[in-house]
Amino acid sequence: MSSKGNRLYPRVGIHGRVVHELGRDIVTGQYRPGEKLPVESVFMNRFSGSRTAIREAFRVLAAKGLLEARQRAGTHVRARRFWNLLDPDVMEWQLLEDSNIKSVQQMMELRNVLEPAVARLAAERASEDQIIILEEIQKDIETSEAKGERAKFFRAVRDFHLCLYDICRNEYAERLKDVIVVTLRYLYDRRDSGRHIKVGVARWHGLILEKIRAGDGRGAEELSRTLIARETELIRLPAGHNTSIRNTVARAPAARPQLLSL
Repeated sequence: MSSKGNRLYPRVGIHGRVVHELGRDIVTGQYRPGEKLPVESVFMNRFSGSRTAIREAFRVLAAKGLLEARQRAGTHVRARRFWNLLDPDVMEWQLLEDSNIKSVQQMMELRNVLEPAVARLAAERASEDQIIILEEIQKDIETSEAKGERAKFFRAVRDFHLCLYDICRNEYAERLKDVIVVTLRYLYDRRDSGRHIKVGVARWHGLILEKIRAGDGRGAEELSRTLIARETELIRLPAGHNTSIRNTVARAPAARPQLLSL
């Protein structure tokens, strides 16, 4: 049902490798805005690739807003204001360094604006078949959380959120799915790699599912907003900080979601 979002450019082939390595170098500041790139032969030697492969990679990065080819002046790095910040690769490259927390926080701000409304629309528009799919995903979240299966846990949480975007039936909102995937991966996967699963996540998603099943748009909206606020709080903590969101869930009466706001 749900497209998985996060439409990353393929890494296969020389030009795919150039796209990702050079894109990462640009986004993380190895090459500065306005800087002229070295001549093509430098990259041909670095990646053991053909001129055609290098030029194809340059075209891909230009389409993402990172590069600009100037006649007789070479290829230059464009200013950040021209970057396609919603491109999944650009988002991923920005998060390769834990110090780049500002980008994550801004993505979370975008989620806080949009996702509660998506949850409300999902509660108002979900069909029985869609609710069944959401229930199956929720069971996967519960099972993987209980067993500490990090990879399965991340996929299930990701699919739950993407499913809400499918259910809401708003094609403009669906274009922002990649923001969801990137922030969830940062919070539940890359940032806590080899450590632990945030406890209580399954319960939060279970509460949202209950509101959607009941057609309670306002309840789903408030619960979604509070979940995002808690995720934002966890992002601010040092990586690996052993904090769960279980206690907040335990205090939250499911019948009064308006009391959950932080």
